[in-house]
Amino acid sequence: MEIGDTIIIKINDTELVGELSLQINATRDMIKQSDKKLDWNKYKPGKMGMTLVVSSLCDITSLDYGYDEAREAWELGTAVAYKAGKLQDPLAKVETGFAYIQSVNKTSPDNAVSTFTMNLTVTGESTFSLPNVIWDFETDLQGWVPNVGGGQTLTLVRNTSSPITGLGDAIINYSATTGPTTNNGMNKTDVSHITEISNSQTVRLNFDYKVNSGTCVLDNYVLDIAGSPGGIFGLLTSLNDPLTGSGNKTVDLVISPAQSNITAINLTIAFKGDNYYNVELDNITLEKV
Repeated sequence: MEIGDTIIIKINDTELVGELSLQINATRDMIKQSDKKLDWNKYKPGKMGMTLVVSSLCDITSLDYGYDEAREAWELGTAVAYKAGKLQDPLAKVETGFAYIQSVNKTSPDNAVSTFTMNLTVTGESTFSLPNVIWDFETDLQGWVPNVGGGQTLTLVRNTSSPITGLGDAIINYSATTGPTTNNGMNKTDVSHITEISNSQTVRLNFDYKVNSGTCVLDNYVLDIAGSPGGIFGLLTSLNDPLTGSGNKTVDLVISPAQSNITAINLTIAFKGDNYYNVELDNITLEKV
């Protein structure tokens, strides 16, 4: 099992990753609808609930493996976010929601590694759906490459010094001999979690950003597919949407006509601005809405 393959739990800004086991228990109350005259009982489905049992959580950002954060969240009654399922498969549905830690148990055996187990009770709804693919740059650039025209210089590197969130983000550093400039940024190939696109389907791009220097304007984003019928089916130009300071950006694109048998999608996010800029990007998502 890979780290984070079955469950990710987030307590405030600390991400805990299950390594050994995950148990999901979904329950539903059954309301009895029969009386003494009936030979067979009849029931009506009532309220739903869910519990999670997770063993050997590992905090990938510290040496205490997350026990301290879990113990504190249990005592304070802090709701924790969870994502559970086959997380490495972008086409597999996963459970997401919030839960409270009912119990936390630490085991420190002789001549073996210490582990701990948490029992969590879900509060509210647990959503079972395809996950939003997120590029968070926690370990690398995740396949993103620079996209730049002639006579211009653009570098795309992973940044670990005070990233927007987590362990890392991506920095675009751009310069040119003249300005203003257009159509430079970053490209990601094989965004294959977008499978069937219906007519008038909306595809949403979302990302966090921080402008360190220069002037940076979101110019457009392009979806280029390989499938049927293929070609560029999503293009937003001249958005002229300035990125200032730090924040979050959401852009919706309505697709027409319908697309099917999609095998791959290339995503390009393009910027324009003065003859230089330095901007950080993080938590990029692309989803059908």
